[in-house]
Amino acid sequence: MNLAIAAAILCLAARAEPPPVEVTVSVEKPLVLAYGPGEKEPHLAGTVVATVRNKSEKPIRLRDLAEHGVVFVAETGAPHVVVHSCKCVKDLAEPAAAVYELAPGQARKVTIDDWGCGGGSWPAPPPGRYRLEYRVLLAPAVMPEPAKESPRDQVPKCRKELASEEFWAGAARSVPAAVELKWPGGKKR
Repeated sequence: MNLAIAAAILCLAARAEPPPVEVTVSVEKPLVLAYGPGEKEPHLAGTVVATVRNKSEKPIRLRDLAEHGVVFVAETGAPHVVVHSCKCVKDLAEPAAAVYELAPGQARKVTIDDWGCGGGSWPAPPPGRYRLEYRVLLAPAVMPEPAKESPRDQVPKCRKELASEEFWAGAARSVPAAVELKWPGGKKR
């Protein structure tokens, strides 16, 4: 058996059990689709707050997913993951920095109220009804080596990974919040 395949199977098997955390998500300011000046596609606006609490009696190390933990699940079951391209590059360049630890009973609050960065707005899900989830993954026991490819290659790789079901194997998930996104002004521009 190929060593890479064996390593991938072991990694998935290790993540098959969700981390012992309680995850909640709430929409603090309604999520809407909006157009910014000069934008051809709408972007997200609104505020999502997620809380992750360690329910175990031991410290736990988790991946610091931040915005990447926000997943919109369409009625068809298709996921739309928020992808922060700068975070993708930083996490791949400095994988050890993309982890945090929670002591027993400790909680961490994640607030997402800015849906873009210096490169512009992140792609929003299309209009529709969604189950909004926040997902959390255990940190790997052995951190990967920093990526050596260019950021131009890293971002598509990151986007593909975040959109795959394999990536989310063993994730702890919040109870979903119902969200409906409509075209700004009721129709597409």
